[in-house]
Amino acid sequence: MKGHIKRRSKGSRTIWVDVGRDPETRKRKQQTLTVRGSKKDAERELRAVLTRAVNTRPRTYEGIASERLGHSSVAITLDIYSHILPGLQ
Repeated sequence: MKGHIKRRSKGSRTIWVDVGRDPETRKRKQQTLTVRGSKKDAERELRAVLTRAVNTRPRTYEGIASERLGHSSVAITLDIYSHILPGLQ
């Protein structure tokens, strides 16, 4: 799984995450997430999304990601990122 960051405007960036290909059309499927803040903030959010995608043990990820992102609870982290990768809810 890959992702990249594009600048939208001053203080706003869009994260693009490749989520695979459509089996019928073979077209790439992508999800987006808009992040306000610096490029470093966008990189942190992208890392969290990609970690969520490759981790096979969600309970381990939830605690680590919430802690790294500075969220007060695991529920906040899951609310923010679960829509990007719906197959991993």
